[in-house]
Formats: sequence, structure tokens, C-alpha cells
Amino acid sequence: MHCFCIGFLYLCSRLIQKVMAKNLLNKYVWLVETINKAKKITFEEINENILVLTVMC
Repeated sequence: MHCFCIGFLYLCSRLIQKVMAKNLLNKYVWLVETINKAKKITFEEINENILVLTVMC
């Protein structure tokens, strides 16, 4: 039983790591797309866009 729990916890941690990596990659893609669309954007405008997205989700 002990080995099963350790194996299950390992698989769960690997799944969480993959989800977190995918989320981080999506954030970087969003940032690059936002900067590319705007051509010229300030740090404050990026922060405003992030706040709008976090409120919507």
C-alpha cells in the first residue's frame, strides 16, 4: 500500500508540473501577442490588460 501511495503522489506531482508549465507558456504567448498587436505598449498598459483578464477568469 505504501508504494502505491508514493507512486500516486509522484504521478500527481508530475501532472501538476505539466499543467503549471503549460500555464506559464500560455502567459508568455499572451504577453508576446499583446506586445506584437500593440506595437508600442507601456508596462502599465500590460498590467491593466492582465488585471482585466484575471477579473474575467
